[in-house]
Formats: sequence, structure tokens, C-alpha cells
Amino acid sequence: MRNYVSTYDPFFDLFFRTTERNNHNYIMDTDVLDRKDKYEMRINVGNAKKENIKLSLSNGYLTVNFSTENDFDEKADYIFQERHAAEYERSYYVGEYVEMKDVSAKLENNTLLVYIRKINEEEINKAKYIQIQ
Repeated sequence: MRNYVSTYDPFFDLFFRTTERNNHNYIMDTDVLDRKDKYEMRINVGNAKKENIKLSLSNGYLTVNFSTENDFDEKADYIFQERHAAEYERSYYVGEYVEMKDVSAKLENNTLLVYIRKINEEEINKAKYIQIQ
């Protein structure tokens, strides 16, 4: 047991432990569920606001792009302060036959829920050939 007086305060040490402090390490973690007629993607978007999230579809890739920032009280008398602001982007290959009309999304409890309608084999085969009239 140590018996000395120190100016070190372990309270402030918690601020510098990145694994405990930074939940942004888990941003964009994704789960994919197989539903009866669609796939459901659950994408962790942290504290991103709906208006900061962009979802696009191009050449079979679904791309999620968003930015985050932490709010702070400008009037507070801070002793120590850290804020994190970042932009994130991730693309998922969903297939070249998936179109915009097949995708829908909503934001719920820091999770972006993306629904992709399942495309059946008959629809894929129709898309491969030009119909003769």
C-alpha cells in the first residue's frame, strides 16, 4: 500500500481512457436480418441526426454517409472538455438489381433501419433480357 500525497487525481484519468470514453468506435456496426419478404439492416449511427444522414444507391452499392457532433454548454465553467465531431461513410453491396423503389429507411434510437425488398429470380431474369414487342 502506498502512503504518499499526490497531486494526481484519478477522477481525471477516466477522461483519457479511449476504450471506455469513445463510443464512436462502434459507429456503423451493422446487423442484417432476413425477414419474410425483405432484408433488414440495423446500422448504428450514434448520435447522428436524421437530417445529417444520407442514403444512396448506385451500381449495386448502398452507401450510408453521416456526420456527428456533440453539443456542449458554452456558458459552463469547464475544467476539462472533449468533444468529438466526425464524418462516416460505409458502402454495402446489395446487388445490381436493387433499385431505389426497393429500399426504405427510418431512424430509431440511434439505429438506422434500412429495409431492402427481396428481388426474386423471375424479376432478375426479366431484367437481363430486352422484351420484344
